[in-house]
Amino acid sequence: SYDDAAPAELADRRVLTVSSFFKRAKRLDLFFAAAARLNEQLGGVAFRLVGDLDLHRLELLCRMNGLPRSAVEPIGRSHDVRTHYLASSVFALTSEIEGQPMTLLEAAAHGVPQVAFAIAGLED
Repeated sequence: SYDDAAPAELADRRVLTVSSFFKRAKRLDLFFAAAARLNEQLGGVAFRLVGDLDLHRLELLCRMNGLPRSAVEPIGRSHDVRTHYLASSVFALTSEIEGQPMTLLEAAAHGVPQVAFAIAGLED
């Protein structure tokens, strides 16, 4: 639902990504690498993943990047993504190929700042 509800709070240190572990172009490996660096620099940041998950791969990516598993909140598939946008302070998109990603539009509709690679179409 994209009604006129209040925008996201932005106060929590929660980074959201809505993606799929099963599509290589989504580059969740880069999400975990960036998450580990951010966690090391700031601490107390929660990383929430919404979408198709592979929990074994999630554990592996945490270990490979030195990211504490406790910093990652694997949500899995959700029909209530609105709740997750509203509970986030930043939205991260690590895809290396995109057309017009709905997730960036959804994050913007909820007032959540977005971080993404500089690839064709995303700046628009």
